[in-house]
Amino acid sequence: MALVLGHSQTKYLSEYFNSESYSVFSYPGSKTRDLLRDDFMYDVLPFFSAVVLVSGTNDVGRMVPECIVKDLFDLCDEIKQCSPSATVFISEILPRSQNQFIGCNLRPEYLVKWNRDATTVNTLLNQRVQSVLWIRLIRHPEFHTTTGPRRSLLSRDGLHLSFQGTSTLVQNINREFNYVIAHQRQETSRPQGCSTVQKEKTFIGPLKYSEVLMMNLSAKDSDSVNIQNNCVNIIKTKDVKKISGNDGLSVTCNKNCDKKSDTNTIVQGSTM
Repeated sequence: MALVLGHSQTKYLSEYFNSESYSVFSYPGSKTRDLLRDDFMYDVLPFFSAVVLVSGTNDVGRMVPECIVKDLFDLCDEIKQCSPSATVFISEILPRSQNQFIGCNLRPEYLVKWNRDATTVNTLLNQRVQSVLWIRLIRHPEFHTTTGPRRSLLSRDGLHLSFQGTSTLVQNINREFNYVIAHQRQETSRPQGCSTVQKEKTFIGPLKYSEVLMMNLSAKDSDSVNIQNNCVNIIKTKDVKKISGNDGLSVTCNKNCDKKSDTNTIVQGSTM
């Protein structure tokens, strides 16, 4: 189950999410550092395997992008300490448009700088998450056009979301969350022992008959292999010692046979 934490843009998300998969904690007006100081959040975090952060919007215009990113990653670290197995999703900061309420217009230069800082935060986040396996970035390309924010996804104040915008945000969160869940299921369903990399196997101590076969048949410098009456004879010319396998097989090999290299080895074995 996933926990969604964020500012006022998350206020109505619970009406769109499946209640069996998501819980939404909305803190209108909150900045990222406010979430860091919320004690109640730390009480519930251990019960969730995924946490979605929708934060940073209220920090833009008050802090430089680098500090906003630092606060977001500090919050991610706190979440990881409370729920070590959790995957953390950070939602990109959505763009802002002009306030259409009478008397509430924003200065155009302020709006341009606000969106530029938000884009810088998103770019820095994208760079940082590349090196952290348990943090995912949720992107929202639908909110952008070549001429600016997509106005139909924002409410009249230009900051909060319209019905269509809220639905789009939910779809993007679901898309990323379901992708991670599907990937995790694929990993857990993979048969144990399957690997694309063949690791070199080292035989130490008493060897079984099957191990002797594998060790010597795969040796590049083996001179000859003779299998007759369940006996294996690989003949070479070095000092030897004799050990007994657990399956009744007697194995004679040189003093270096317990290392990775099995060159210059004499092995004589027969079943009892």
